[in-house]
Amino acid sequence: MAATSSPIDTATDIKVDLTRNRVYFSDTNNHCIRMVDTVSGAIRTVAGFCKTSGYTGDGALAIDATLNLPSGIFFEGERSNLYIADSGNKAVRVVELSTGTITTVGGVGPRPSSVDRVMFSEASLDYPTGLFVDATNNILYISDVVTHKIRAVNAEMTTIAPSPTPTPISSLPANGLDFTNANITTLATGLQLPYYCAVGNDPFIYCTAYDAEVIYRIDRYNGGYAIIAGVRKYTYTLP
Repeated sequence: MAATSSPIDTATDIKVDLTRNRVYFSDTNNHCIRMVDTVSGAIRTVAGFCKTSGYTGDGALAIDATLNLPSGIFFEGERSNLYIADSGNKAVRVVELSTGTITTVGGVGPRPSSVDRVMFSEASLDYPTGLFVDATNNILYISDVVTHKIRAVNAEMTTIAPSPTPTPISSLPANGLDFTNANITTLATGLQLPYYCAVGNDPFIYCTAYDAEVIYRIDRYNGGYAIIAGVRKYTYTLP
């Protein structure tokens, strides 16, 4: 189907694969992730069964799985993995694009969201939205909007600080980063609804704040933060 003829219901996050001329985006209220081929103009679904919400399909084809209000995505271009913040299911899922299969890597474990320094597969999230990877230091960052936190999932270390000799992406395993048995920690607390984030020049991360109308700059090493744009209009009770 031509992308210009396909209805979209609340596109939230978007990522570009420059090497393959593809644009991936979250079709949030349709409960799916879709891709536009910028050369042919065609659109197709890569994860989720559009217009159907649910939490099914791990270990099978992503196009046969169900998602619930997916929002943040991160395309790990070198390794062809697409990470999805499956917000309504409180999970982080990954699609291996070479095979089309989907799995849950964390967020739905038995531990409460207040518990840190446990394996990601054991941890829980409340409403993950923003999702981004620092591939050099093997860290997955998650905006957990309901708890007003930024969580850091560290694939190779027990603390959030990078290793003395960061692993270059060229030497990572061929199937990409593996966060399944990684440790999860809280990077920053006291934020107001952190939503989407991006990695800036070391050591900073920048985050929008849903409904709080500000931009945060966060030090990834010590969790300190400052408002660099906007004026905080609302104050929320933090858990």
